[in-house]
Amino acid sequence: MIGDIALFNGEPVVHTHMVAGLPDGNARAGHVLEAHVWPTLDVMITVESNAMSKSLDPETGLPLIDPGLANKEQK
Repeated sequence: MIGDIALFNGEPVVHTHMVAGLPDGNARAGHVLEAHVWPTLDVMITVESNAMSKSLDPETGLPLIDPGLANKEQK
């Protein structure tokens, strides 16, 4: 599992990918939209000194990390 937590319109947004191994040895991978874990899940989060922020990219219509926003939002 890997991803990021960035601010979009002032709110934190989680963007995560993962690979899951199946009993038959195959694997499935992609975006995590919802997951049920049993019995436990350990997650490590690294906090950076500058918060990442996203802005809506007009070309793709996706909220993408915008390095220029991080410094502006923290001032």
